Amino acid sequence: MSPNFGNKIIEVGIGQVKVGRKAILRADAIGSCIAVAAYDSKKRVGAMAHVMLAGSSP
Repeated sequence: MSPNFGNKIIEVGIGQVKVGRKAILRADAIGSCIAVAAYDSKKRVGAMAHVMLAGSSP
């Protein structure tokens, strides 16, 4: 069963870091980038970084 987040979606663009609670963090077009996600289960908050690798271009 999926958790109900009320359809709140937070877009994480290239070079951005975003934090959310009761939301879905989403990064599109990862390609040669790296997406790093973390979740604190005690505070129930998540974060995502969309990082472009050095020497690559969008």
